[in-house]
Amino acid sequence: MQGLAPRFRAIGPREWSGFYKRIPGKDTAFHVKGRKVQCLWERGRYERAWCDIVESTAADELARAVSEGKRFFGYSGGGSFLINEHGQVLVPSPAGDGRQALVG
Repeated sequence: MQGLAPRFRAIGPREWSGFYKRIPGKDTAFHVKGRKVQCLWERGRYERAWCDIVESTAADELARAVSEGKRFFGYSGGGSFLINEHGQVLVPSPAGDGRQALVG
């Protein structure tokens, strides 16, 4: 039995007024760096590891959508994002003003 291919569907960016909150503490976080999607894992003060997401068309589309979400707020680069319990991809404004965009 083969696994399912990852899927992503871009739908934004558009302003999101729903709930956006990362789980408090040092936990796994998602980021886009350049054209790559990465997980950041932190435990304690000195333990930190980056892990690239497996390369796929879906990962490329996700990275592009997150970068477009950052540009939506006037920022030129990638950065952090969240996948909520409904599978929605949300991008916070880099300005730290509480705004967020729905990108997929």
